[in-house]
Amino acid sequence: MAIFDQFGRAIEKRWLTKEIARAETSGVRPAIYDAVSNGLTPARLANILRTAVEGDAVSYLSLAEEMEERYLHYRGVLYTRKSSVSGATLSVEPLDESPRAQEIADACSKHVVKRSIFRSMLFDLLDALGKSYSVVEPIWYTASTPWTYKAFEWRDQRWFHYDRVTQRELRLRNQNNPDGDPLPGGAFVVHTPKIKSGLPIRGGLARVAAIAYMISMYTLKDWLAYMEVFGMPLRLGKYDPDRIKEPERLTLRTALANLGHDAAAMIPEGMDIEIVDVNRGTAGPLFSSLADYVDKQVSKGVLGQTMTTDDGASLSQARVHGEVKQDIRVADATDLTATVQEGIIRPWCQLNYGEDAPICRFLIDVEPPEDLKTFTETVLPWVERGGLRVGAGFIRDKFGIPDPVEDQETEILEAVPKAPVSFGRPLPADGEPALSSQSIGNTSVLENETETLVDNATSEWRRIMSPQQKAVSELANACNSYEEFKSRLGTLIEQFNSDPFLDMLVSQMFKARGLGDTQP
Repeated sequence: MAIFDQFGRAIEKRWLTKEIARAETSGVRPAIYDAVSNGLTPARLANILRTAVEGDAVSYLSLAEEMEERYLHYRGVLYTRKSSVSGATLSVEPLDESPRAQEIADACSKHVVKRSIFRSMLFDLLDALGKSYSVVEPIWYTASTPWTYKAFEWRDQRWFHYDRVTQRELRLRNQNNPDGDPLPGGAFVVHTPKIKSGLPIRGGLARVAAIAYMISMYTLKDWLAYMEVFGMPLRLGKYDPDRIKEPERLTLRTALANLGHDAAAMIPEGMDIEIVDVNRGTAGPLFSSLADYVDKQVSKGVLGQTMTTDDGASLSQARVHGEVKQDIRVADATDLTATVQEGIIRPWCQLNYGEDAPICRFLIDVEPPEDLKTFTETVLPWVERGGLRVGAGFIRDKFGIPDPVEDQETEILEAVPKAPVSFGRPLPADGEPALSSQSIGNTSVLENETETLVDNATSEWRRIMSPQQKAVSELANACNSYEEFKSRLGTLIEQFNSDPFLDMLVSQMFKARGLGDTQP
């Protein structure tokens, strides 16, 4: 029974320890390519994009590489999108609960996933986001067991091309074969994210951002030319034509020319130099507005939003747009997980443990951290009212609190008991409504609002009186008799601060009075 790679090709072990795609000093796989974005024009850009779809993507891939080096905003947002996935939490889960499945999962985590080269490989595979595909060549180490990966070598996308017929099968360039060579089974891992439907070469983000790159380069070039002419104040030399002759005029001209570099000049008496700072119009803001506009379009195309990269966003807008970005992050993680699972994890498990080995599952956790404050405020009231029982292990896992260890000093935190009364009125018994519309002669609206008021007051009572209650309990435990406790209680009460309780009482009474006045 054969072992297959991510494309269904049988893996040949003779290729595992060899480097198939290497740079050549002469041939179709050079290490350095000529730049294509110098003097980029709309006509040249259109030709580059058209020839990429027709099968020759070398110029397009070169343009994508140069965009990351020359266009700072594109580089920044693309790096943000890559690192948001490659820097996420990685884990390996066994296929089932059998001891063999757990053994394979532990070994895969140790020898593959937790190694530093593995995370670097994830970042290299995510190079496909900009260029539509990325290729990594795994190099195996087979001198000991289990077999493992010695290196993951990123390979230049320009060393490959799609077949001429379907434009979907990636092939290795060969100067003796215009259609290229098929990729040997298991020799390469190819990541092609599903950014858009259609031909893979049309799915790269560089294709979307290319027009913005060209506009940005034009804008910056024209802006610099404008600043060179109008950015400096005008230096105006004045002289009396009747008194100042040509040799002296030449001295004034020289002083004006040197003033831009030296910021100082010497002129004969009778001559003046005036620095005139004039407003040259609104061309500067026009350049900056255009540059900001194209940057925002790139942010939308790469991140799906602009609120975390550009100024002027409200908190509510940022939250809404952050959800859109999270959707893209989940999609990227899902695509990358599938590629790694089929191209890295499954071959490793089967080559080391056999074709029928329970393949462990590779996971990338990109879910945002849970809001523990909201969780506490939502769940704790249900627990306090006795209507919800929550296991201690569940709470520890939520907050990352380790289980207590025997013979280790621990502090026991107990919940504060419920107050027996609230504003002189007994608390309702189980199954009994807190207030009855019949008992107070009002509508159910008043009942609901009064229940809310009572609940808030009760919660504040417990919080404010908790220190006093704790102090009284500690004093009772320290005393040997009731008489001793009674005698020492007076001194303890003098230490209490009653201001928080009085403030709370006044606030709740004010709310209750206002609630009563507004009801019919």
